[in-house]
Amino acid sequence: MNIINASDILKRYAEQERNFQNLNLSRVDLKGANLQGIDFSYANLNSADLSSTNLSDTNLIWTDLNRANLKHANLSKACLLHSSLFWVDLKEATLVNANLSNALLNHANLTSACLKGASTVRRKYTDYICGRIT
Repeated sequence: MNIINASDILKRYAEQERNFQNLNLSRVDLKGANLQGIDFSYANLNSADLSSTNLSDTNLIWTDLNRANLKHANLSKACLLHSSLFWVDLKEATLVNANLSNALLNHANLTSACLKGASTVRRKYTDYICGRIT
């Protein structure tokens, strides 16, 4: 796994690069960045600060997001297939039409997260309010 820093990612993204697979980005600070359409598949984003980041239309397949901060993040139409999200903070995040199939969300904070149309193998979420599916 290659290691790069936040400024490298933002510079390469601005140059139209979108493939950031298999990178070690543990503890990276990308707070508030616009990373729409980026591919972080198989990357290590453990304990990363992605709060208020636009991650819509992204590929996060088999990505390690354990303990990441995704408060207020936009993950609309993101593919989180088989991703690990243990202890992740998704408070007030938007996951409209996100694919969470086989994602591991143990101990995740989903308080006030919007999961409208998000899907998993077992169910399709329609509304998510205050940590309980209704």
